[in-house]
Amino acid sequence: MSTDILTPKRAIISVYKKKGIVNFAKALSGMGVEILSSGGTAATLSESGVEVVQVSDFTGAAEMFSGRVKTLHPRIHGGILARRPLSRTGPRLDDIDDTGEMEKHNIPPIDIVCVNLYPFQEVITDPDVKLSDALENIDIGGPTLVRAAAKNFPSVAVITDPSQYDLVLDALRQGGIPRDMRESLARAAFHHTALYDIAIARYFRGLPVSDTEEAEILERRLPEYLPLALKRTLVTRYGENPHQRGAYYRLGIDKYDYISDSEVLQGKEISYNNLLDIDAVVKLCNEFPGQICAAVVKHQNPTGVATAETTEQAYRRARSVDELAAFGNVTGISGVVDADCATAIKEAFVEVVVAQDFTPEAREILRKKKNLRLVKTDLIMPYDIGFKLDGRALLHGFLVQELDVKLWNEENFKVISKRQPTEDELKAMTVGWKVVKHVRSNATVLATPEQSIGTGPGQTARVDTFRIAINKAGDKAKGAVAATDGFCFPDSIELAHEAGVTAVIEPGGSKQDQQTIDRADELGIALVMTGMRHFRH
Repeated sequence: MSTDILTPKRAIISVYKKKGIVNFAKALSGMGVEILSSGGTAATLSESGVEVVQVSDFTGAAEMFSGRVKTLHPRIHGGILARRPLSRTGPRLDDIDDTGEMEKHNIPPIDIVCVNLYPFQEVITDPDVKLSDALENIDIGGPTLVRAAAKNFPSVAVITDPSQYDLVLDALRQGGIPRDMRESLARAAFHHTALYDIAIARYFRGLPVSDTEEAEILERRLPEYLPLALKRTLVTRYGENPHQRGAYYRLGIDKYDYISDSEVLQGKEISYNNLLDIDAVVKLCNEFPGQICAAVVKHQNPTGVATAETTEQAYRRARSVDELAAFGNVTGISGVVDADCATAIKEAFVEVVVAQDFTPEAREILRKKKNLRLVKTDLIMPYDIGFKLDGRALLHGFLVQELDVKLWNEENFKVISKRQPTEDELKAMTVGWKVVKHVRSNATVLATPEQSIGTGPGQTARVDTFRIAINKAGDKAKGAVAATDGFCFPDSIELAHEAGVTAVIEPGGSKQDQQTIDRADELGIALVMTGMRHFRH
């Protein structure tokens, strides 16, 4: 027999997730493998007719501290970690053979470790979870078993997921578990424990800060070491361009992920660029919770955003802002797409529609557009995202920052001009300010109380963003407001006035603020400064 084939004689099984474990244990037992177990797993297996040796009987040591100490024993870990050749007659896997020492200390080998861990990640998703409950769900014995087995994969097979049961059993039916499979299982095991530890570290980082010192707050928000647990859930056809490979990785410690948890109802494969635009429409729709919002996006810039009483009205308003730019867009709708909305969508070329759901009638109407992707997902975040981070990869590292989830601070929101804005102008300012947050800087958005009507994105000179936004809005600029993501100068105020814009909202903070205020007063424009900018580079 080849030394690279493991034919197990003994397995330890300790799993929180019991799915498939009885059949797996029965199959192992039927192949002559002795089963060690404890606690709830042992009870489940015994009740199902599987012969089990209790860990406490195997070690001669009773469980202690309400089960906190069960498998942490030399007879268990010696049996896992001891190096041994898999064949007495064949060559050894390495230069060290611990079998003599095992016999000296009466430590039988343990060849399979089948473990999955306490549900720490599930427990902490409860916003009301107590610290004591979180601590009790930090597994100690399980990760120790897994890491020991993974380290010694030349002699041991480690199983951490029910999806691996059939793979291992099939190998055993063909004669044994080969080395390359054991190495693959070990790699998965180390990923498993790494993910678990990262979830714990992140939980502790999110505990309430009792110290108001800036250093402590910074360490919680932007720690010196930022471990990431990323799981590939989608391989895209290519990256931004066909010569680049691309994939989507979800943050594996998050229970909710609107991309991985979405359902593609029809259409071509979702592309890398589609995902960037889908992310943009989700962020835009989250600016309008409790409302039906439609966001039309191209190259991560909104061409139009609108709210309305129905999804059809919201979509038509958003698309109509810039029909030309909307060609081949990604649309997000925070509501259910019905037949009327589907009919409107069918009128133009749309790459992707992301919505809360689609009625059967809408599906039937849109089915004729075979290449149109329909994505069903929850566009409105179901939890507070204020503690999440935003980042961007550079050549040799990452830039990381807190998400820009604020709109403005009420105490800094000031009407600077002599003329007070009307109620409708204030509503329009709110819409414009929410949208301009999501436009590439420098940026200006013209808006009404219900929608954006013109977008000027990504210019090096701010006055040019006003020109573009005004040009896009056309006659609709009359009576609208302008929102700009950084401070503006008198020339921008003059352009706005010439187009019929009646009010402007901007951060302020320029050395020319007083000149800008004076010019706004001369022209009768209502001017608001928020004291908070929203650059998006």
